[in-house]
Amino acid sequence: MMGTPYLQICCRQLLGIMRSGIVIDVDTCRYINTTFFNPTREAIAQMLAEPGDCEQETLLDLILTPSEAECLRLEALFESAGFSAEDEQRIVAALADEPSRIPIYMNGRLLISLALNEEMVCRYVVKLRMTRQPDPRLSAVIRRIPDEGCKTKLGIMLRHAPSPLTEPGMDVIAGLIERNTAGGGDLEKQIAFILDIMPELKNGIRLYDLLTIRKHFLESGIRDAATTRSRMDKYNPEMLIMTGGRVPYVDVEAAREQIDIIDSLCITLFGRTDILLPTPGVVDLGQAATISDLKKLTD
Repeated sequence: MMGTPYLQICCRQLLGIMRSGIVIDVDTCRYINTTFFNPTREAIAQMLAEPGDCEQETLLDLILTPSEAECLRLEALFESAGFSAEDEQRIVAALADEPSRIPIYMNGRLLISLALNEEMVCRYVVKLRMTRQPDPRLSAVIRRIPDEGCKTKLGIMLRHAPSPLTEPGMDVIAGLIERNTAGGGDLEKQIAFILDIMPELKNGIRLYDLLTIRKHFLESGIRDAATTRSRMDKYNPEMLIMTGGRVPYVDVEAAREQIDIIDSLCITLFGRTDILLPTPGVVDLGQAATISDLKKLTD
């Protein structure tokens, strides 16, 4: 097919992935439904099949995004090969020359089979970021983790980071790994969170301050959600809106999970965290009618 063994292996694996089919996952289905107003399967297939359809570009971009399973399958190869931009172009050209079709599956059923072309291959391959290699220092730290699965996932996270890591960012991630060489889910969550907020770490703001600001924002959202629930116990949403009230949506469980991650990051990196006590509300004193009664309750 083409030059070096790594290039040949990569082409074979990518061709196998594409020929086996692209599965539209739940999150993508949800996005399609909200963006295109719950289109039927037939409508989606028609948008994908008709050249020049104004919605085709957006749909293809959504669908031709490598899944986590595909990234896991390819990460070891990418790390070993160290592909260049020229290698990536050669891979795209070689795959585009293969007469193939890509089956697209949705909800467990075949939606449509598309003829493979260079534009589609390029969309998919570029998103793999095969040419981006983690900093050698981070790679060396990651190699100390005994959990192979964790090592692979961290490599993928760094490869797909929203923005290139700065020196301070690499220091933070290296520090986290060095403090938790056993790896595991907590470390993966911490590093994923750091990579997510790293673009906000600018204009001289310190990481601890950024984490604290994010935590306060999340706690404010949780309080708003509690207030909204309290109001909705008395009024329906329509009445709240008519009276000028807001009905914000807050994923409380996700917010609490992020707060836990922030606390663990602050304690791991700085030895402290910002603790906000809940705002006092109505206290039920029960049968404690006097000061002496209160003392009995607290003794």
